[in-house]
Amino acid sequence: MIFNMPITVLSILGGFYALSAIAVLSYKYALYSAGSSNGAAVAIIPVAVSFLVPVLIVTAYLVIRSTLDGQVSFSHLARGDLDHAIRPDFDPVTFVYDAAVGSTALLGIGWIVSVVL
Repeated sequence: MIFNMPITVLSILGGFYALSAIAVLSYKYALYSAGSSNGAAVAIIPVAVSFLVPVLIVTAYLVIRSTLDGQVSFSHLARGDLDHAIRPDFDPVTFVYDAAVGSTALLGIGWIVSVVL
């Protein structure tokens, strides 16, 4: 489980960054839909992609880690053997928690880098 202090701090920063970006985009979209020219620079798709990239990176990392640990077997999954594709010790709650914390931590790192630059 990914739970140590630097990752948690980065995750909190990333969550704040994500909520702030969503709030700003919502405000600009509301302005744009009301006819104001201040919201004309609404670019939702690039922001959505930039939020999707950390989720995909962390999910790929977690799937690879689970495969190397032997908890997930793609060879059984490819053969259609769903009973043996995932070991009983695989914990989906921990997987989703690690994905959420890891992806928001990557957003936190991105926010720190953007502030420093």
